[in-house]
Amino acid sequence: MRIISGDDKMSDSLINTIMGISPFIEILIRKIYWHSDLLIKFNRSSNKNKVKVAIPVTSSLERLENKLKELGIKEGDLLIVHSSYNILKQTGATPNEIIDVFLNLIGENGTLAMPTIPRWEDKINKNLMKEDITNTVIQYDTDNTPASTGTITNLFLKYPKVERSLHPLNTMAAFGPLAKPMMKNNISGFKPLPCGENSSWKYCADHGAKIIALGADMTHSLTMIHVVEDAYNEQWPIKEWYRDRKCIVFDNGEKRDITVRERHPKWAIHYAERTLYKDLLKSGVMTKDFVDGIKIELINDSRNLIDFLQERNKKGYPYYFIRRSFLNGKN
Repeated sequence: MRIISGDDKMSDSLINTIMGISPFIEILIRKIYWHSDLLIKFNRSSNKNKVKVAIPVTSSLERLENKLKELGIKEGDLLIVHSSYNILKQTGATPNEIIDVFLNLIGENGTLAMPTIPRWEDKINKNLMKEDITNTVIQYDTDNTPASTGTITNLFLKYPKVERSLHPLNTMAAFGPLAKPMMKNNISGFKPLPCGENSSWKYCADHGAKIIALGADMTHSLTMIHVVEDAYNEQWPIKEWYRDRKCIVFDNGEKRDITVRERHPKWAIHYAERTLYKDLLKSGVMTKDFVDGIKIELINDSRNLIDFLQERNKKGYPYYFIRRSFLNGKN
């Protein structure tokens, strides 16, 4: 859970510097935050009332495109993009122009994907961790449910021939030759998981997708890590990881009632994203660069990320301080 707003430069902020000192400090801060209704309300209020300050044009779309080429984004790539238009707008480009840069770089043989995770109207407070959702049904429409992941992703959803995953959690949209096959069986099987065996995320991992974060914080946005939990859940070492979620999915006028599983929100407190951030940079799985002050983080091959996480997940890395009674000892 992000403690400050999504448009702030997370990895460079004071709070992230403090949390990055050790996972113990980060988890302690998260627990204090999530057990304080006052802090949560203050954070949400301050974000709503934040004054929008115009950012002077200090960059250019051309320099950004050249930097992406330099980093190895090329024709035929399967590319997942996490982005913040609040940062990227200093290029002077519209969201559509930024999307077109990605499409031009990967060409007709490439596939562009973005997270389009729905914004559910769940009340955010300390009771979220214990809330009984047995009789709560969420509705997801592949054509009409907006994404919580920003301006660029919501415009991307309107592009012709963009495919959106059927799974109502951790949804993804994609354009290109791999778009249809990656979405084909998203809600097949028993209580399908959002990043499980048939998910678009697992498909992208298997096909070595490149993952880039532009202005967004990579490890806060990194949905791909959940493939290790969901697609290999029999090996996942933490018990009681999931809870059921009842859903109604609308797609091209067809209605489906399904039950899926999701990671219980109580585990988010244990996610040491700043430790993961440091570890990914140190290992070389992720690189960081800048162009005109815009931060660019890149995972060149998502298979390397999955291998990195699987090698370290004997106790549920990058989740820390899990009580021994919740560890099943399978690894």
